[in-house]
Amino acid sequence: MATLQNIRNRGGLMVAIVIGLALGAFILGDMLNSGTNLMKPSQMKIA
Repeated sequence: MATLQNIRNRGGLMVAIVIGLALGAFILGDMLNSGTNLMKPSQMKIA
């Protein structure tokens, strides 16, 4: 019972950590797949 109570007490923190990790993985994956860097200016030209 004590284990279930610990999970209930820390549930919000665990959800926040999981969401943060998922968001970080999404941003990192997008940066790696697009081939751009945050510090490098965009080379896109508009015709």
